[in-house]
Amino acid sequence: MNIKNRPILAMMILALSALLVVSQLYIPIPLIGLFSQTFQVTPATAVWIGSGFGFAYAAGFLVFGPLSDHLGRRNLLIPANFSDREFIYGFIGFANSPRLYCCNVRTSGFSLY
Repeated sequence: MNIKNRPILAMMILALSALLVVSQLYIPIPLIGLFSQTFQVTPATAVWIGSGFGFAYAAGFLVFGPLSDHLGRRNLLIPANFSDREFIYGFIGFANSPRLYCCNVRTSGFSLY
């Protein structure tokens, strides 16, 4: 099955992927209370954790967009899909401090280009 011969399937996969990535900006909103209790920080500090993801996500587009124009999208995206994302996502769940959690979330946001 060649995806080039099935543009509807390719469009559905891309739309679902875009929806999943963007939903990561909104999923933490109802979890702010849980973050503030777990890490013993104020709710305002817990909000900045989610905002840090959004800022890093935007910065990733600014960095990796021109870089993919220069290197080629396939040369940049294929190695990135198998390198840092699984490593980073594995560490987000084990973060035991707000600083480590925020660092992991920002790194994952930056790598989601």
